[in-house]
Amino acid sequence: MSNPFEIIDARLTAIEGLLLCLKDSDGFGRSIKETPDRCYFDDALEVTGLSKSKMYKLTASGEIPCKQFGSRLVFSRKELLEWVERKTKPKHYHSEVILAVARAANRKGARN
Repeated sequence: MSNPFEIIDARLTAIEGLLLCLKDSDGFGRSIKETPDRCYFDDALEVTGLSKSKMYKLTASGEIPCKQFGSRLVFSRKELLEWVERKTKPKHYHSEVILAVARAANRKGARN
């Protein structure tokens, strides 16, 4: 393979193959097609990032979306992600940041 175009073609083919693998995965090496929406307690912990005790409290109080199948709790990944999104608040609101910067500038101006 001394022809540079053959080398480039081989590399592009390898890159294309890698991109197709990434397109069909969830970023953790698992195929998207293999990941069902239904999940159980340990998977729900991974999706939400909550501790076991917090998850038990939220399921007992009905604050987190889940269903019971026999003695097992069943969750929907989609519903859990939507729930996390609703519960997540931005650390700083844009207007609050602007006001804090303006107050700091006023304090510095008053000192000089």
